[in-house]
Amino acid sequence: MTSESIKNKINNRLNIDITRNTRDRKHVYARAIYYKLCRELTNMKLHEIGSSVNRNHASVLHGIKSVFPTLKEYKDPIYKIYVELTEKDRLPLQQRYDLLNHKYNELHKYAVSDKHKQLFDIVKQVPDNELYNAEIRFKAITDILVNKNNK
Repeated sequence: MTSESIKNKINNRLNIDITRNTRDRKHVYARAIYYKLCRELTNMKLHEIGSSVNRNHASVLHGIKSVFPTLKEYKDPIYKIYVELTEKDRLPLQQRYDLLNHKYNELHKYAVSDKHKQLFDIVKQVPDNELYNAEIRFKAITDILVNKNNK
């Protein structure tokens, strides 16, 4: 499913334009549904999702983390659109696997290896008011070690 098809389905069901610059509740809730569906069913990044409806990445995060849970908790009628679209337009198993695998690989880039965990534990001990000095010293040590290994 593409972001355009998600956008069209939401717009058609609610008879609105979610790209319209308004904070009307119906539009805010519809955009929250759109953000959530795009995040779950596409490989789009937050800024891409936001720019497709004239918003920024922070609006997308707010919609997913704050507005969407409110819709779900209070069982707002607009939430039914999300339920219907996720049940009816369920991705085939292989596509879901590929999507999850892609997201896993993206997150794995930020994983810390075991050999670096000791260094992170040392850095955590540095008082906040000394972080700047520690950063300068770590950079100097890194430069020395890199130069030593390049010779």
